[in-house]
Amino acid sequence: MSLYGKSNQDGFIFQEGEQTLLEKLANLFIGFESIGGKLKITNKRVIFESHRVNLVIQKHGLDIEYGEIASVGEKNFLGFIPNGIVLTTKTGQEYKFVVWGRGRILTTIRSFLNK
Repeated sequence: MSLYGKSNQDGFIFQEGEQTLLEKLANLFIGFESIGGKLKITNKRVIFESHRVNLVIQKHGLDIEYGEIASVGEKNFLGFIPNGIVLTTKTGQEYKFVVWGRGRILTTIRSFLNK
């Protein structure tokens, strides 16, 4: 797992045989700060890349292989908006995302966790 990931100027370097299954605009919350970017679900891992706009302020990337994920679940943003995802690693690190269309994302991630 890497907070900044192995990347080049165009983004993360894909592993051999890795394919993007879903890609959605999302926000990653670090504390109370929201970082806009893209959440990519591949056949090997979950990737988050911040937007280029964030490069001026900060660049955040995240890549978590399925073997490192303990659980993934729903969270309601502001307590009532059904667009949050909480991903917890086996080390107890928690990552919170806000993304529309979370049902497909959760189903896809869970399908790899059960293998």
